[in-house]
Amino acid sequence: MRKSTQIQALEDEQAFTQVLAGALEQLGWEIVHRPARESEPLIVRRPSTYRIMLRYIHHQPRINRILIYVLFGGRGSENLSLEALHAANRLNDTYNLAKLSFDEDGDVWCQTVFPFGAALDVELFSAYLEWWDAALTAWAQEHLKPFVA
Repeated sequence: MRKSTQIQALEDEQAFTQVLAGALEQLGWEIVHRPARESEPLIVRRPSTYRIMLRYIHHQPRINRILIYVLFGGRGSENLSLEALHAANRLNDTYNLAKLSFDEDGDVWCQTVFPFGAALDVELFSAYLEWWDAALTAWAQEHLKPFVA
């Protein structure tokens, strides 16, 4: 059995993100955007998949997480109606795949989180991203049509 690649958690979120980008690139992920500043997300994708935005959050040496986002173009102000907000809340309450939200432009954001301890297993994280991308595709086809342009 091959030893998995581990990335030690760092207080410096930018430095961790750069190491993560290199490790994901080695596993075949395309780096769409490598952040130059801490406030920018790392954006990755596989061919023919969503652009996945990643943001590393360091809390403590053994408590860390990566926020994972996918953005869909929404229906503008239609998605800001009370009816649409109630529908999004029902989806959030019913499913545990992602947190669904709308930004001020009515675009649709799907977010999940990948928690880890003192080190990130990059191969496990990559496998999770692949699973989430496939699961989100199926879920979006079934549930996001009323919200996506």
